[in-house]
Amino acid sequence: MTAISFGSPEPDLNPPLPFAPDTPPQEIWGTLYNKFYDWKYHESSEYILPIRTMRTTIDVHNSSPDLWTTRTDNRSRGIDTEYFEIVTFGDEEEDEEKSILVEVIVEDGPSDRRVNRSWAPNPRYTTCTPLGSNVAHPPRDTDDTLTAEFARYSDDPTFNLRKYLALHHRFAWQSDQWDPDHEMIKLETVRLLHFQQGISLRGIDDYKFPTFPKIRFDSADGMIWQASQRDVLCWPESQMSPWPQLTLGYIVSHYSELCQDTFSQVQYGSTIFCPNLHCLASASRTCRMHGVPSIREQTPTTVTTEYADGDFCSDRCFLHLKDALLNEEALDALIWPDGTHELETLQAVLKLAPDSEPCGLAVICRLPCDQVFANRRQLYPDQDILDDRAVDPGTDRIPVKYCDEPVEVELPAEDLESEMGTPYLFPRMPPPPCSHSGPCRKNVCSCFDEGYHCERNCRCSRNCPNRWQGCKCKHSKHGSKRSSRGGQCMFFAPHDEDGKLSCPCANVWRECDPEVCRGCKGKRGRNCLNQALQLRRFPQLEISKSQWGYGAYAHQSIPRHTWLGDYLGDIENGIASDSLVAVTEMIHKHTGLNYTFELASGGAGIDSMVAGNETRYLNHSDSKRNCEAQVILVHNTLRVALYTTSKIAPGQELLLNYGNAYWNKDGGQPKA
Repeated sequence: MTAISFGSPEPDLNPPLPFAPDTPPQEIWGTLYNKFYDWKYHESSEYILPIRTMRTTIDVHNSSPDLWTTRTDNRSRGIDTEYFEIVTFGDEEEDEEKSILVEVIVEDGPSDRRVNRSWAPNPRYTTCTPLGSNVAHPPRDTDDTLTAEFARYSDDPTFNLRKYLALHHRFAWQSDQWDPDHEMIKLETVRLLHFQQGISLRGIDDYKFPTFPKIRFDSADGMIWQASQRDVLCWPESQMSPWPQLTLGYIVSHYSELCQDTFSQVQYGSTIFCPNLHCLASASRTCRMHGVPSIREQTPTTVTTEYADGDFCSDRCFLHLKDALLNEEALDALIWPDGTHELETLQAVLKLAPDSEPCGLAVICRLPCDQVFANRRQLYPDQDILDDRAVDPGTDRIPVKYCDEPVEVELPAEDLESEMGTPYLFPRMPPPPCSHSGPCRKNVCSCFDEGYHCERNCRCSRNCPNRWQGCKCKHSKHGSKRSSRGGQCMFFAPHDEDGKLSCPCANVWRECDPEVCRGCKGKRGRNCLNQALQLRRFPQLEISKSQWGYGAYAHQSIPRHTWLGDYLGDIENGIASDSLVAVTEMIHKHTGLNYTFELASGGAGIDSMVAGNETRYLNHSDSKRNCEAQVILVHNTLRVALYTTSKIAPGQELLLNYGNAYWNKDGGQPKA
């Protein structure tokens, strides 16, 4: 018999069950807890005992007299020298020490070296984590859960640290850390309960063991996911167990088995993939920025007689049945029995796209076209579809003033108006995409109730009358000259007599959507000039020292009315507890800094104090300002964009008027 490792016995392939089937889960957990720490005590002893005989004292080594003579000679010659000693200890048996005294001589450079450089201290600045897009956090802390991550400005006597900490409910450094020992015990407990006792993973969560996190929150969170982020301990009790390991792959497959049909799997996949264009959180955690609603079953609106005529897709195309539509016997012969795989596949696809052409459905389902047509007609009878049409979906619709068409901001008389006119602000933050049954109407659709158009991520019909229709602007070949066939997609185009732009998107401070703005050919990118934020068409900026710390400078010549960049930071939705507001005001007042730009009415804004990009370095100036800021709606997300109001020369500093609200002595007020 061959030993496995370190003389451990070969495991029994059919060991007795460690616990009886009726053993309470709490007893299993307690037994494994005691076993682990018994093993840990003996395992640690094997590593600690061999080093117990090492000497605890080391003799001071005396250097050779010759070395001290050299040191004296150097000092007598006026040479600045430093010494350090390297001592090597031999084995315990040899008991021999070897030392080397190293001499370092420091001499001045040649007298003719011409160095005339002043080393000024670095200007004061606030550290900032670079961002590529805005960051949205889960709902902010309440007064009962506000947590202090660390003690801010603890070395600054002018900061009232005691008051700052008193505003928090708990301290992060006092919270229990994730103990690897407890993690190993919990994993083994879950494995025995699941594989030996036959308890489902959801059932184990229902036991609610103390300090036990949920086994799975989502595809990137939970006990198993946390354990997969590092190597687990090699505990023999776990390594020699006959039960399979609880890997991340097993957890994913286990939960996917709970939704075996195609429609349920698509619903699950839609919650872990953000469909928003340019989203950096795709295929990872659920996106908190844009909100991804689950896919709902669609309602059919097309009857069989409304399918358009076209070319035959195959010998079994449904168009061959055109003359036999009224022949029920011919159609009944193509119907699949209940419970067949073909019928279940078609039912799942029809929940997603019930009005698709039978030819396309046949390709998706890999089934004959004529059978797809017959079974779709069986599942959705024409009379039922016509009856649903008879109900007017707009009976309870009311005229609304859309909030994604911003309103003018009333500025104090001492504030100068920008060259583009009065700044605009959105009344409220955009709602998450709607997800409901039936048409969008009052008290049903969140977009409709909040006064926003439905967007591409909404789960309503593509023909929803509440959807944003985009623009139909026509452009010349170069895209920069105005065409006689339509307007120009850009915010800086000339206004008409009513003070409006010809592009409906630009007129309401919205960037063109390449999926709905067909006239300007937004998908090609170069033709439409109203996609600067989406395509990141920004000039290069330099961050360098300025009169006030650091500032932003133009790397090249920048024309007038050019977008400089997207102001990035933490999104604040305006819903915060009183304690959180007080904490923010304390920090702003103490530092004298405020990096928050207002997005919408109600306190919503973007804060780049701890995370942002180069646009946060624009300094303030009223008389010399050459930049302005404007809130723009991009794919149902409010963003702050900076643009130039005059031509900028290379190396010229970019300046912005912060507004009167910035200079509030009490702090906490965002920039106008």
